Amino acid sequence: MAKELRVQKKVSKSSPPGTPERRRTSRERPGWLTIGLIVVAAVVVGAVALWPRPKAVSVDAARLADDPALGPATAKVTIVEYGDFGCTTCRAWHKAGILNQILAAYGDKVRFVWRDFPAITPQSPKAAEAGQCAYNQGKFWEYHDLLYERAPALGVSDLKAYAAEIGLDTTKFHQCLRPSCR
Repeated sequence: MAKELRVQKKVSKSSPPGTPERRRTSRERPGWLTIGLIVVAAVVVGAVALWPRPKAVSVDAARLADDPALGPATAKVTIVEYGDFGCTTCRAWHKAGILNQILAAYGDKVRFVWRDFPAITPQSPKAAEAGQCAYNQGKFWEYHDLLYERAPALGVSDLKAYAAEIGLDTTKFHQCLRPSCR
């Protein structure tokens, strides 16, 4: 009788899925799939950690403190925009002409300062960098306006074409962009 019970408890491959016997054996089996996923995840994390990163380009402190601005430095009111060329709300604010209305209404009493906050789209950091390259050539605001007019087309080839369109020295512009995008 005891031998018969043991035979009955053995699970055959023909046991229907979901039966208690089938569930019990799947729990007893080593989780090879789980182990495999952990190994793959460890390899991916290791590869990301060891992947070479581009070196930061050194910029002097004076340039870092110098932001694109409209209006005199002596203005009583300074408005600072932390903007992103990929931001649809920033683009809507620009297209509504609010900045021009403020400057027209208050003249020299207000200063408007732009600071990059490239966080919305994957193209935002490169667009911010391109804006600073235009700033280096004295045409930030023209480039700023063109980027908002043409957004969401902010790929590297677009950014280079916009530079040529507003008359930037394209050789200097291309050199200014990090080497990863030349």
